[in-house]
Amino acid sequence: MTGPATGTERHLRNIRQLTEGGENAEAYFSPDGSRLIYQSTRPEYPCDQNYTMKIDGTDKRRVSTGTGRTTCGYYYPGGTSILFASTHEAGAVCPPKPSYDKGYVWPIYAGYDIYRAEPDGSKLTPLTRTPGYDAEATIAPDGLIVFTSVRDGDMEIYSMKADGSDVKRLTNRPGPDGGPFFSWDGKLIAFRGRPLQAGHGVVRPHALEVGLAVGVVRDMEYARLGGQRRRREQHRRERRPDPNLSHRFPLGIEGGRCPKLDPASTLRRAS
Repeated sequence: MTGPATGTERHLRNIRQLTEGGENAEAYFSPDGSRLIYQSTRPEYPCDQNYTMKIDGTDKRRVSTGTGRTTCGYYYPGGTSILFASTHEAGAVCPPKPSYDKGYVWPIYAGYDIYRAEPDGSKLTPLTRTPGYDAEATIAPDGLIVFTSVRDGDMEIYSMKADGSDVKRLTNRPGPDGGPFFSWDGKLIAFRGRPLQAGHGVVRPHALEVGLAVGVVRDMEYARLGGQRRRREQHRRERRPDPNLSHRFPLGIEGGRCPKLDPASTLRRAS
């Protein structure tokens, strides 16, 4: 479909469909706004592969290897490089799909590593080489990368330089923390999380909390919750929100200090 959107959409205008067929998702703009990087399935590629295209949907180009499964493509500042996660070195075939009997889940494939490449997919270079899941990478305006990894036995958020060096762990609590995303100025990170027992192999997106990491990320090795967990637990006891709703909470990463917040305001921001 191209042209005006149909239906009852009230918040968006001039909606145009850019892809047809298969599954197409995870699209992000290049810094100059001229192209998108996204993941897609095709008859010849039943596993997600990464592609780029012009913002009018033309000039679609595959930039991943065509083997394994890929996810989470993103442009470097200036559009000089791209990155994405891929399982191609762990195996050329598609990893097995998880069961969806209890709803949608995101499989945590141990074969995922993060790679950097030229915008056309050439000069593919690994940025991570640790056993287990490394994916969900995004990049700050100055080139700092944040990503999700299970390298220490639980799903946590890490940062690294643009070349994959100087890896630092930013979260430290049981349960899946992931999906980090920088604010426009690179000073804040929003991420999802939910305290759970370590070792789960899939992530169910419902009932996750959304956190906000505040401070100078590149100077912090471990993000410390400090008293925030106690405040959050007190908030839950007082308000007793639906556990299936998302909540936002701040994570101080400058010396472990968390800003003081009105618990009621944190719940309102989650809506």
